[in-house]
Amino acid sequence: MRGFVLATHFGPTLLVSAIATILSLEIGLGPKSLLMFLVAITGQCSIGWSNDAADAERDKLAQRIAKPIVGGLINQKTLWRSAQGAALLSAALSFFLGWEPALLYIVALASAWSYNLVLKSTALSPLPYAISFGSLPAVITLSADPPYWPPIAGILGAAMLGVGAHFINTLKDTASDHTAGVRGLPQRIGPQASLWIGAGTSAAAFIFLMTLGTPTPWTATLWVLGFLNLVIIIGCGLTRNTDWAWRFTLTEAFLCVAVLVSSGSSLGH
Repeated sequence: MRGFVLATHFGPTLLVSAIATILSLEIGLGPKSLLMFLVAITGQCSIGWSNDAADAERDKLAQRIAKPIVGGLINQKTLWRSAQGAALLSAALSFFLGWEPALLYIVALASAWSYNLVLKSTALSPLPYAISFGSLPAVITLSADPPYWPPIAGILGAAMLGVGAHFINTLKDTASDHTAGVRGLPQRIGPQASLWIGAGTSAAAFIFLMTLGTPTPWTATLWVLGFLNLVIIIGCGLTRNTDWAWRFTLTEAFLCVAVLVSSGSSLGH
């Protein structure tokens, strides 16, 4: 069980699932919000499990003993089967949200899998993050009754948030990625450029999402916290405290959602 939990990439999985649920509640999906949580968490489990299963040989080469397969907590075959089962379950559950959000969600899920299976070691590695994260607001709003598309700023903000997370997440794995032969765009341009691009796209995400809803005293406070948080991310990256840079990146995602909720944006409804 510990191997299964660790292989989900528990922090990001829980955060993405919580964001999907909070935004679903915010736009008034009611009981459907629980369904959205189940769709999100099973999908995120499939993404995390397929990532570790696909990377098993590279992780062994880089001696990443914290990885559950390398650490002997679970075997690769079991994780592959679990990832496939979770993906099928997540896709099936999504149709209870409606056929439009289901089709878009399946595209987002397939995009995330394409990163794990093909694009992780190519210059196109940020693309699945942009597609999958950028699709999330539309999956949520298309699940409403009546369904509607979110503002373009919401889609762009979510996409930029995903791209920023991708670049900053690689900082803590620079050495092991080099050993394992991972050659995504962040690895090609180097950690310093990745830090600045990650911080820049995260800032762009915050700015896009700030344009939604009505400003309140709470949103003003959150804007200040969001940009202070970005300064901390940059500081952690420059001082090579890369684990903390990643943790504050997750915090930035939460602050973005808090801005949306506090401003009553309802993603444009």
